[in-house]
Amino acid sequence: EEQLHRVYLRVLSENGQAIRSYEKAGFRREGLLRDDVCIEGDYRDIVWMAAVNSGNDQENEE
Repeated sequence: EEQLHRVYLRVLSENGQAIRSYEKAGFRREGLLRDDVCIEGDYRDIVWMAAVNSGNDQENEE
């Protein structure tokens, strides 16, 4: 069975509720993309987040 090693997402930096939810789900902040998107004429920052499967929860196939 194939497992995902890394999943990433982008979220508006002002969306604190979503960021907290993603952190509770195992995502960690990896970066900030300043003025990355333009919404209705205003540039907004984006938080880059990722969850990485360390392999600790996988069974050994020996």
